[in-house]
Amino acid sequence: MSEMKILTVCGLGFGTSLILKMTVNKVLTQEGLRADVVHTDFGTAKSVAADLYLVSSDNLEPIRKVNNSML
Repeated sequence: MSEMKILTVCGLGFGTSLILKMTVNKVLTQEGLRADVVHTDFGTAKSVAADLYLVSSDNLEPIRKVNNSML
């Protein structure tokens, strides 16, 4: 089984996405899980395949939010 790929995304691919990446890596470590976590900008994220895309709530205007009750 291949390692899960997680993309953390923000407008420019530097600030918020890097903070999200560090937070995700911390949680993965705490839970004993492994994943390839990459931070990037919205433009690049459109062409990168990943298992999970994470953005901060202030960047969600054009994206529909999904929560557990919708699944």
